[in-house]
Amino acid sequence: MDTIFERFYIDKTKGKDNPQGIGIGLSFVQQLTKLHQGDIKVESKINEGTTFTVTLLMERNAYENIPEITCKSSKDPDFLIRTSETNSLAISLNDEITDLNIDKSRSEKPILLVVDDNVDIRVFLKQALDDDYIIYEAQNGKIGLEIANKILPNIILTDVLMPELDGIEFCKKLKTQQETSHIPVIMLTAKLSQESEIKGLKTGADDYIRKPFDIELLDVKLKNIIRQRDQLRNRFKKDITFKPKDVTVTTLDEKFLQQAIEIVEKHMMNTDFSVEMLVKEMGLSRSTLYLKFKEITGLSSSAFIRNIRLKRAIQLFEKSDYSVKEIMYMTGFNTASYFSKCFKKNSELYQANMLGKM
Repeated sequence: MDTIFERFYIDKTKGKDNPQGIGIGLSFVQQLTKLHQGDIKVESKINEGTTFTVTLLMERNAYENIPEITCKSSKDPDFLIRTSETNSLAISLNDEITDLNIDKSRSEKPILLVVDDNVDIRVFLKQALDDDYIIYEAQNGKIGLEIANKILPNIILTDVLMPELDGIEFCKKLKTQQETSHIPVIMLTAKLSQESEIKGLKTGADDYIRKPFDIELLDVKLKNIIRQRDQLRNRFKKDITFKPKDVTVTTLDEKFLQQAIEIVEKHMMNTDFSVEMLVKEMGLSRSTLYLKFKEITGLSSSAFIRNIRLKRAIQLFEKSDYSVKEIMYMTGFNTASYFSKCFKKNSELYQANMLGKM
C-alpha cells in the first residue's frame, strides 16, 4: 500500500521467483489528480476489494492563476471531453474523407493561369502547353486576380503591360494575400530595359522571360519551378527537424506554416483536435487551407496534423526515455495500433526514422 503509486516499483521480497511489479498507470493517475489540485487515496481489504477515492475541487476559481492549468469554457470547441475512443477516431476519418473530396475536384495536371491582354498570345500558349497543363485565361490583372482567388492555380504566367491592373500590381496583390502568396509567377514583358524586371522580381515574381520568347525555354522554366516546389514539399515530409523558411519561398508562407505548426503543437495532446479546429484558428476556408497545405507541404490538412505529431513523436523517441505508450498519448494518438498504423502510412518518416523501433 505504501508503494502502490510509485512508478515501476518491483516487490523484491526474498524467496519470490517472479516478483510482482507496478507499472505506470497508478502513478499517472496520481500525477493527473495532483495537477488538478486534487487528492487520491486507496483502501483495500484482502478478499473483499479495493476502493480508490479521487477528490477534486469543484469551484472554477480554485484552478485559476495556476500556470500548468488552462481553464476552458464548455462552449469552447477545444473543450477536452472525449465521449469515446471511437468518436475520436471518427474525427480523423471524417477529416480525411473531406480532404479526399477536395482533392478529387482538382485535376492531376498542374493548373496554369495565363494572364495577357493579347488574345493571340493566349491562344498560342494554350495550344503549345495544353498537353501538360489545365489552362485558364484572363485578359487583364483584375480578372486574373478574381480567377486566381477562385481556382488557386499551381502556377501563373502573366504579361507586364495590361489595362485595368498591370502585371506588376497583379503580382504584388497575389504575393501579399495569404490565400495566393504561395503561387509561383512568371512574368512576360516586351520591354528591353531591366527596370520592369527588377520591379517584378521585387514584388515576388519567381522568374522573367522577354517577348518574343522561345516556347521551349518557357516550358523549361515552368517545369523547373514546379520541380523545385516538389523538392521543397518532399523535404518537408522527410525532415524531422526543420524551419519553415527552409521549405517556403515567401515570407508570408513562412508565417503561415509557422502559425499552423504552432497551433498543432498547442493541441498536441488533444486527441479530438480536428481540421475544422485548425481552419477556425487559421482564419481560412477549408478548401483554401487544404490547397495551400498541398502546395507548400504536399500534404492534405489532416495529413499535415498527423505529420507534425509523428515528427514530435520521433523527436521524443530519440531524445527522451518515455515509453511508446507515453509518447503515444503525448502526441495525441488514441491506441498503439493506430499510432503504428500512422507511422506505416507515412512511409517516408517510418522508413527513415522508425524502422525497427515500433
